[in-house]
Amino acid sequence: MKKLNKKGVADVSDPKFWGIVAVLWLVVLIAMWKMSMGSDTDVTRLKIMASVISLPIIAGISYLMGQNG
Repeated sequence: MKKLNKKGVADVSDPKFWGIVAVLWLVVLIAMWKMSMGSDTDVTRLKIMASVISLPIIAGISYLMGQNG
């Protein structure tokens, strides 16, 4: 049995990686903005902050789960 030396890290220079990150982020944004009911200013500010914070989280998860090698 051969041991595979694949790392679970994506190649950030690959445009496919950034496409996957963008699609996942849009899905999360749509779900976050549609599921939270409320029109208060505080809720909108919270949605914007969560949208900004979710981008690096999704990029990090995609980076760690990518296959390079």
